[in-house]
Amino acid sequence: MNLTTQQKVFFLFALKQRPKDANQLFEYLPKASKTEMLALYQELSKHKEEDIVKVAKNELKKLSKPKNQSYLSEVHVDWIADRIQEESPEIIAAILRYLPAENVSVLLDKLPKDVLENMPKLADTYAIPSGLVELFQKKFESFFALKKIYEKGQALEFEHFCLLRADQIQKVFLDLGYREIAFGLCTLPKKARAVVLDRLSPNDRRLVDLYVNQVGNVSERRLKNAQFHLISKEVQTRDSSLFVKGLGFLVYSKMLLQKDIADFEIIKNKLSKSHARILEDFVSMHLDKNTEASVLSYREDFMLAVKSVLSGNA
Repeated sequence: MNLTTQQKVFFLFALKQRPKDANQLFEYLPKASKTEMLALYQELSKHKEEDIVKVAKNELKKLSKPKNQSYLSEVHVDWIADRIQEESPEIIAAILRYLPAENVSVLLDKLPKDVLENMPKLADTYAIPSGLVELFQKKFESFFALKKIYEKGQALEFEHFCLLRADQIQKVFLDLGYREIAFGLCTLPKKARAVVLDRLSPNDRRLVDLYVNQVGNVSERRLKNAQFHLISKEVQTRDSSLFVKGLGFLVYSKMLLQKDIADFEIIKNKLSKSHARILEDFVSMHLDKNTEASVLSYREDFMLAVKSVLSGNA
């Protein structure tokens, strides 16, 4: 069911209260929601009235239950596609009911033709016992278990980065990249500065200018490190469109310790596979060199980037 939670609740309540003419209620909805609900209802309406009501009640109960801690809704579709292909078509169809609507169509495009041909209709998955469907869901969520939480009012720490939404994590890496460029430009010779700026899009240049104006009291050592990063072959060999984010990946790799690897795996799952590989390469190069002392200055910059993103300033 490619609907938001709110839309699912409306749909299920309509089925529960008016199993044989719920379609009349959908006429008042926006076109996209109405079309999807009518299509699903058309399939479900072929079943007995008492079965429709039973399904609606069971689904409403599941929506009201507190969910297990899982970050499945934030996992990039690349990783879900890898995992889901190992399941049977029936289980895949059942799991798709619990994924964000925007991910479902992308996932379907990634599935092999033979799997798609053998998948049951979405409406037919409601005939599967709810306990069994819930078991499928829990099994799949267990691949992306989240064993830590952020309590409201708790001090924001480096270890909470993996709990951010996927889009926020992307913005933090960009913010780190812009900050690193700003730090590096402060000490680069004029010609070298021009080479760096030529790699940036007009919008990136505008943003870098803003960050340059915000550079405060930064140690000479930190500025020199940033300068080295800008001319480092590690970043220069990357796709130019990934220059800013690549710098963010590089800086992040220099603030990780062995104890952070579990969190790092969560972060990778929230990135595309191609971006995750780039980040993983940087981490492989620097993790063993990092120390409790060496990561401190990078983590200070990092927390500024996180707070900027969370406040909506990045």
